[in-house]
Amino acid sequence: MSPELQSIVIPLLIACIVMASFHGSAMMAKKRVSVWKADTSVWFWRTVSLTGVERRAKTIWVDRFGYDYADALVLAQYQSLAYFLAVFGIVSLFLVAWYFLSKH
Repeated sequence: MSPELQSIVIPLLIACIVMASFHGSAMMAKKRVSVWKADTSVWFWRTVSLTGVERRAKTIWVDRFGYDYADALVLAQYQSLAYFLAVFGIVSLFLVAWYFLSKH
């Protein structure tokens, strides 16, 4: 694969991995909480940068959206799962690309 093609394919695959991990985790969280409020999907993506499951649960899901603490923890845990899956997928992609695209 040419370097020009690699510079297009690898970022597209990274974007697909991130989107799939967050969408899948959001759908799993949606099945586990008692009620899915209107802007929950948007904030599921936007607030992943806050560190700590308990902090994210209290700051975003309890204080801002009024979820009870049990549902807030579920949402925050699935956000952490999405982040882990995205990082794991990207690292795996780079290892596979390095293995198959390096000249042996």
